[in-house]
Amino acid sequence: MPKLSVPQRKRRAEIERLLIMRKEIFRQAKILLVDGGIEQIDGLSRLLEADGYGNLKHAIVSCGAVRPYGEFQPDLIILNIPMLSHCDCQLLEHLRNAVSSEAYLPIMVVTGPVSGDVRPEALARGATAFLAEPYDSAEVVLLARNLLEIRFLHLQLANKHDELQARIKELTEKTSALREEAAKRESAEVEPLESKVLRRGMLDNSPSVIFFKDVQGRYLDVNPRFEQFFGLHRDQIIGRTDSEIFPAEQAANFRANDLRVIESGTPLEFEEVAQYTDGPHLSIVSKFPLREENGKVSVICGIVTDITERSLMAEALRQSEEALKKSNDDLEMRVRQRTAQLTVANERLRAEGVERHEAEEALRKSDARYQRIAANLPGMVYQFLRRPDGSVSFPFVSGGCWELFELRPAEIQSDPLVLGNLLHPDDRELFACSVNDSVANLRPWEWQGRFILHSGKEKWVQGAARPERQANGDILLDGLLMDVTESKRIEETVREAKEEAERANAAKSEFLSRMSHELRTPLNSILGFGQLLKMDAHNSEQEDNINRVLGAGHHLLELVDKVLDISRIEAGDLTLSIEPLLLSDALREAVDHIHSMAVNSNVQIGELVCDRYILADQPRLKQVLLNLLSTAVKYNRAGGSVTLSATEVSRGMLRLKIGNSGLGIAPGYREAVQSF
Repeated sequence: MPKLSVPQRKRRAEIERLLIMRKEIFRQAKILLVDGGIEQIDGLSRLLEADGYGNLKHAIVSCGAVRPYGEFQPDLIILNIPMLSHCDCQLLEHLRNAVSSEAYLPIMVVTGPVSGDVRPEALARGATAFLAEPYDSAEVVLLARNLLEIRFLHLQLANKHDELQARIKELTEKTSALREEAAKRESAEVEPLESKVLRRGMLDNSPSVIFFKDVQGRYLDVNPRFEQFFGLHRDQIIGRTDSEIFPAEQAANFRANDLRVIESGTPLEFEEVAQYTDGPHLSIVSKFPLREENGKVSVICGIVTDITERSLMAEALRQSEEALKKSNDDLEMRVRQRTAQLTVANERLRAEGVERHEAEEALRKSDARYQRIAANLPGMVYQFLRRPDGSVSFPFVSGGCWELFELRPAEIQSDPLVLGNLLHPDDRELFACSVNDSVANLRPWEWQGRFILHSGKEKWVQGAARPERQANGDILLDGLLMDVTESKRIEETVREAKEEAERANAAKSEFLSRMSHELRTPLNSILGFGQLLKMDAHNSEQEDNINRVLGAGHHLLELVDKVLDISRIEAGDLTLSIEPLLLSDALREAVDHIHSMAVNSNVQIGELVCDRYILADQPRLKQVLLNLLSTAVKYNRAGGSVTLSATEVSRGMLRLKIGNSGLGIAPGYREAVQSF
């Protein structure tokens, strides 16, 4: 480890001394807490005790703040008040006046939030430091520590000052004695041996550095303290000047001060820096002249008092005060910044509070509307929650659950499985599968099933819900359960009626089929014998009669075929016989059948010449054409006409249009026949 120089050792010793002093602050510091409320005192006490201070005393009111002072003798007074009122200012002045005799006793004022800058007034009233909320706990502790350090520095400085004054007094007394002795020596031709011994004893035992010089600056005598401090032997000093012993700059300063004493002829004090064995020292040097009988100055006497430690303490005090001032300025700046931040934050919180209040009011109204809607809806409105661990709950159940399940909302919410226990045994598996599928795939849930209530009633219930995954992984379903028992009953009645109608229709179809076969057999016999009679007819009258019989027979046969077609259509068993046809032949045959009807109605049917072949069922096409042509003739005016046209609408598709010149369909009936 490198050897430290004398100044470095001095600085290290000073740092160690300051560290020891800081420890002493925590061990010895006495803090008086003055407040108007026990809650604030307890808060400050906890802060200070947490930082290591244990010697605390409380005072709640102003009179109690002064009364324990005389007994307690605090090193720091903390005045904690809500705000700096007139009464608080009087209390502060009272405290300051009570402690004004102290060398330095700091008073720290801690207040709540204040409007405006009241710090100057607090300092003017006697406060040493001022701190207003909002502040950090570290700010209070740091400020208290700085004030206590300054307090202890002041106390040490005061002690050193007292010691210095005592030493100066002692040296002054000794100097007076020396002067008297010198005067006696000057007045006496031969100094008694006893007087020389006395002077030597004073020089050898004085704690101060003492020296004698002639007017040329040569040392005549020094005491052992001089030799000790400068590390020189007496033989190295006597008869030499300052320039032969000390550095040039230092020696020149010493000589200049000596000349001032010689010129003035009076005692003078100087601050001189001298290089001792342990480094430079600052001293107060009292120099005074000694005269001969003729009044001429012949000797200069000097008494040196070392004030290095006091100077260091003063410098430490100055630096501490500067640090305290800087700390106070920093704290004040931080308080202003924090106040500005809190002002902005308070304004933002106020705006957020207004928005939150408006949102809560809107939510309350919305919730009230939702409750009214849910209460008036048929069935049970609910929220069903399934968590990742498989547990379930009903966050919300409307009052419709009583009418549906004979259960109160609280019963369902306290036992979410109570509805599952009411499920019909045959429907439980399908219900569980549908819910699991909806939750797993987040698909809308729809289900119908039966519940058996505690009263024994069986109800059909239809449910629907939409699942939604929450941020924490829960699945929330908003849904509705409705009683569809009556609908199911009606549905069952309709189903039974439909089955009955289908059975009746099947019986009717079977009857028509049998009857058509039963009718066709005698009709074929009649038509066969009619054709035989026509072959044997002897005159035109017989032939006409036979033709009427054959026409009626063929007409009846067509009616039977139509009845069979109806039964096939109802049974869904109608088949078409598609074959190529010449469209003009089919039209001509249909027109020939309607010709007599058109002549009787004085309606002219136009002719369509179309040589296109089409694919169609000839009997069905003929039936459609006859229906359209007969309608066109029947609902036409006398002297009117019927037109026929064919247009190719797309490749392989042909549109056949039949129109007439009649009055048309009245507007009131058009919607009724629009589907046709």
